[in-house]
Amino acid sequence: MNHPLMSAGSNRAAFRWIENGNDPVPTPSLDYRAGQCLQCPHVQLAGGRVSSCKVCGCAGVKLFIPGAKCPDKPPRWAAISPCLIQPNQ
Repeated sequence: MNHPLMSAGSNRAAFRWIENGNDPVPTPSLDYRAGQCLQCPHVQLAGGRVSSCKVCGCAGVKLFIPGAKCPDKPPRWAAISPCLIQPNQ
């Protein structure tokens, strides 16, 4: 689990999320979420990766959690219902 936008710490947290049996965000949704974060004025980048969000402090790990949503007003991306996620996507 390594996404070019995430910090190393976020990568580890996302990997633990998946290791614990939780379903990952499908790739198309992950790409959409990442694209929205890259365009967001609240996100601070370091070395081309998300360093932190000024709104919630996230370092990119929320991108991988289906139930997470962007806390900006209005949200830049929404939570994904678990019933819409297919295993091994």
